[in-house]
Amino acid sequence: MEGEGCFNIGFKLRKDLNTCIQVSPEVSVTQHINGRKSLEIVKTIFGGVGSDIKLKSGSKTVLVYNVTKLSDLRTIAIPFLLKYNAESSRMAEINTLSFVCDHIESGKHLTPEGMHDIINRFFDTP
Repeated sequence: MEGEGCFNIGFKLRKDLNTCIQVSPEVSVTQHINGRKSLEIVKTIFGGVGSDIKLKSGSKTVLVYNVTKLSDLRTIAIPFLLKYNAESSRMAEINTLSFVCDHIESGKHLTPEGMHDIINRFFDTP
């Protein structure tokens, strides 16, 4: 099974928030439309959490599966990624994803200091 995986930390300006920035972590896996079964396997391994498998925005041939819910990231996606990527060059990215989720879970992302920690993490990660 081959596919493309991505760990994304989205930032959106929101004037209604104390820090004016919304932080949105995400794990996504993409696959050519002929490989739908592979995405179904990933979703099954993840216990059925996450989005429906659907066409990636702007594409007619690429499917995407996303996990965005914080509790699903913390209890399913991140432990899986840590277990099966222990020797991977992507460990720094996985650790950053985990760090950001920890900050969100604890509410630190709602403070200027916590947001500063999150943003600086991207400059401190090799």
